[in-house]
Amino acid sequence: KAARTTVAFGLSLAAGLSLFFFVTVPPRLYLAATCDNLSIAFYSLALTGGGLLALAAAMVSDRPTVVRFFALGACGLGIVAVALSVAPQCLGNPLAGLDPLLRELWLDNVTEARSFVAVARTESASIGAYYFTGAFAALLCVWRIWRRDRIGLNLILFALVFSSLMIALIQVRGMAFSNLLAIVPIALLLTDLRARSNGGTAGVGASLLYVGTLVISVPAVWAMGGTLVDKGIGGHVAGETAVSNGEACLTAASLADLEDLPPSFVVGPSDIGAALLLHTQHRVLSAPYHRNAAGMLAELKIGLARPEEAEAMLRQLGHPVLAFCAADVQARMIAARAPQGFYAELTAGRVPAFLSPLPVSAGASIRLYALKP
Repeated sequence: KAARTTVAFGLSLAAGLSLFFFVTVPPRLYLAATCDNLSIAFYSLALTGGGLLALAAAMVSDRPTVVRFFALGACGLGIVAVALSVAPQCLGNPLAGLDPLLRELWLDNVTEARSFVAVARTESASIGAYYFTGAFAALLCVWRIWRRDRIGLNLILFALVFSSLMIALIQVRGMAFSNLLAIVPIALLLTDLRARSNGGTAGVGASLLYVGTLVISVPAVWAMGGTLVDKGIGGHVAGETAVSNGEACLTAASLADLEDLPPSFVVGPSDIGAALLLHTQHRVLSAPYHRNAAGMLAELKIGLARPEEAEAMLRQLGHPVLAFCAADVQARMIAARAPQGFYAELTAGRVPAFLSPLPVSAGASIRLYALKP
């Protein structure tokens, strides 16, 4: 039975990825190996892995354990060989080659890309919200395995939760998966505790254990608790009312002004670029994606340059529209880093002579400018 299931899994993986690959990838990109989406890089690995696994299960499932482990090892070596031949660049860090300026003013400030060490150093109050639930679920699985309670199930759950937790230690974005996967082992524990409390009739201790476990399993509780410990009640209220980058710059009025413009090439902070790509027909110089490293770097250099140098860079781009929001987080960082720079001048309300303001709605946070002839 296990052999048939494994064969079905391997073939389904290969067939399913083949379907998605040929349906979603245009023929001109069949051989383009990219590391952050479905491309020949991941398709070749899935096809090789699924096919070899199905073949191994069909051929050696009735052989001794040593032979089966050898076959699995051979499957792994085959996948490694394909990875090295098709997309060796995907085995490295895609962000390792970023320009130091881009790393300083963009990547180091992307919360979801921070490691555990960076979170502990700069955002220690959030450690519980990011990591406790996943770690708690992994320990639950280990405890149940040690007690020989549904070993197969808990081994699978542990592998899923623990691997996601390790990813979260490298980049905090992985906590979304570890927290979601943690729901299953924690729900099993809460079911047992609820039964033990007998609906609250088994005593105060059993009820408190159930409620306490439920409370500490929720990441939001750790987020609120961390803020209270770090900043007190006043700090928590301030955090609740703080204006986000989107609320500060990407207001409905600002986006409406941009949507009213004919399709243009827009220069501005990367967060604004992301919103424009989503909501308008404009092209943008900068948006917060590591594949847009050249565009982001160009925008940073424009913001840091003295106004006369920024003018030359802007004119090299043709006839762009400048979208500037003084409240943008990255724009404020650039202005602070270069007090005599282009963005600092715009932040202070000093519009260089080579810019012509475009009309904007009352209350719009994004100011629009065109280059004078």
